[in-house]
Amino acid sequence: PPAWNAWLQRTVDEPPAADAPRWPWQKAHQPNLTGSAQAYRPPGNLVEGGRRERATGDYEPWRP
Repeated sequence: PPAWNAWLQRTVDEPPAADAPRWPWQKAHQPNLTGSAQAYRPPGNLVEGGRRERATGDYEPWRP
């Protein structure tokens, strides 16, 4: 968070308090789930079977 970054960069002398006030739009911290069973896997991911919906046909390749 910015408050910790300010402390690490020696912009402020005191580290931020653990119970610092939060803004209503701030979400709770979530750990990085990459590599775990809870990681996001989009449709077509090989772990999920490698199948995805077929293209709709609205794609036109660029031609010089």
